[in-house]
Amino acid sequence: MSTVKPDELDSLKATYREKEDKPKEIERTATVNLGSKTLWETFNELFPDLKSITKSGLPKNCALVGAPMLERVDKNYNHLVVKYKIEKENTNKDFLTGKTFHDAQMEIRYENNQLTFIDQHTSSETYKLNKNYFDNFQKALKKNNLSVEEFKSIQFLDFANNERIQFLLSFLKIQDSKAIVIKKITLDSMKFRTDETLSKLPKDLESLKGRVSNLNLHGKELHDTIYLSEDEYRIAILCEKVRFNVIYKYINRDGICSIEVSFNGALGIKGYKDTELRISITPAPNSFDNNFTSTKALITKEINKIRDDNYTQYKQKQNINDTI
Repeated sequence: MSTVKPDELDSLKATYREKEDKPKEIERTATVNLGSKTLWETFNELFPDLKSITKSGLPKNCALVGAPMLERVDKNYNHLVVKYKIEKENTNKDFLTGKTFHDAQMEIRYENNQLTFIDQHTSSETYKLNKNYFDNFQKALKKNNLSVEEFKSIQFLDFANNERIQFLLSFLKIQDSKAIVIKKITLDSMKFRTDETLSKLPKDLESLKGRVSNLNLHGKELHDTIYLSEDEYRIAILCEKVRFNVIYKYINRDGICSIEVSFNGALGIKGYKDTELRISITPAPNSFDNNFTSTKALITKEINKIRDDNYTQYKQKQNINDTI
């Protein structure tokens, strides 16, 4: 039986910690009618108390650090953000021991009767807290007759296999951005499994049946990866995640970052389930960008535009029978 050396263990822990701390974002939108009131007024009068975050199922080994903060973004009464942090006491059974801290926030914007709820989390615990708060937030809208339509987000099953991959790959179009210079963009990894509901699979996919594969692409170009570039393969696989490495120049800053676009948790050993699109943009450890917060805001804006433009193009068309 082989043992892990201390330096190897430290490296594994660092990788695990980075994975946990990587901010992930889910965006949901709905049409609402707040009447003559601002979001700030409506939030304080009708929506769940921020203290309810502490009552939303935190595990026993987690605690809220301080009180959740509600702020107006740029003093805008229709653009709010809720921020909080949790402390997690990792037990001896966990890969990481000792305490870890995880930030989270919920950004809410209201404009032209459109309410946008952006969930930003850095761990499974903060994801669950945000989701619980969002569910209560949505109930409050309905209870007070403010909801015109249900919240919508981009889902795994919104796409057929081929179109799902094309949608995930459409984020490569950031290299055409006029707002930032993309020097190079390459594929880092993908996560997929074969679609075993199909009667015929490409021969080299047969050996992958019954398991989820995390494929390291090591900076390959799209045309070097048949799973992503050829229709025969795109039709035959369920792709959950694609990750890109980006080398860029913004203003006078050179930097490197990764963009991960995923339907986290969609794939399992026995099949798949419908999960929401999550997008994560993180700086590389060797990046020279000393103001990544500013750069990330710009990249996020460009990525969201690509997302919205290409969702309409690649989502499955609703069958007339689906409306009956």
